[in-house]
Amino acid sequence: MRAAAVVLVFALLAVSLPAAAQSDRAREQARAAAAAGAAHLEQGDYDKALDKFQEAYRLVKSPRLFFNFGLAYAALARPAEAFEAFEAFLREATDAPAERRAEATERLTELRARVAFVEVASPVASTKVSIDGRPRGTTPLSRLLVLDPGTHQVIAEASIFERPWVHTFTAAAGKTTRLTVVVPKAAPPAPAPQIPIAAVTEDAPAPVYKRAWFWVAVGVAVAAGVAGGWYATRSGASSCPSGIPDCIRVK
Repeated sequence: MRAAAVVLVFALLAVSLPAAAQSDRAREQARAAAAAGAAHLEQGDYDKALDKFQEAYRLVKSPRLFFNFGLAYAALARPAEAFEAFEAFLREATDAPAERRAEATERLTELRARVAFVEVASPVASTKVSIDGRPRGTTPLSRLLVLDPGTHQVIAEASIFERPWVHTFTAAAGKTTRLTVVVPKAAPPAPAPQIPIAAVTEDAPAPVYKRAWFWVAVGVAVAAGVAGGWYATRSGASSCPSGIPDCIRVK
């Protein structure tokens, strides 16, 4: 298997690189990186192999390199990523040799029992979906999402949502989990802040009836009223008609 991978790297880079779109220098650097990745894969150093394959892809985006990604991910016990890599190889490297496509199909069949599938549906179109912090597209999603078995967290966000929909679920190997996004309800309004009574007593102005000048004014008004009444009574007594002692003179 490892020897086949080494031969494959050179075949991919010799045949599939788009010469019109890539400089000779970039193609040579990509070949060197892919060759180094194949050597690491042969030696069992899978992390370095993956790094080199990714370097080659950054230099020359050949979809045939997805096959090599799949080999490295599978060797690293990352079945979901290996499945996605072989799937991308079949979807995009349409000019790859028939025997290589057949091998990718066989590997997908083997991996299917080791990965979990998730279908995310939303009543709102263009809902952004991410799982475990990784963006996975917007609804409606064109394909099932592929995950390693275990517990995961999905977050769905849309412009009409008051807040994101967050859901934790467990995905089983070889099974498909179907999730429907629930549009989150608006959060209740925050209660008004409570002002301490002491603060009100200290900061708020005292009522009018507690002001000294108010009671002075009231006393003056009452005294003036009493004096005025007394004067009116006294001054009007001599003008009263005979027999009506308590009349008040009207000027």
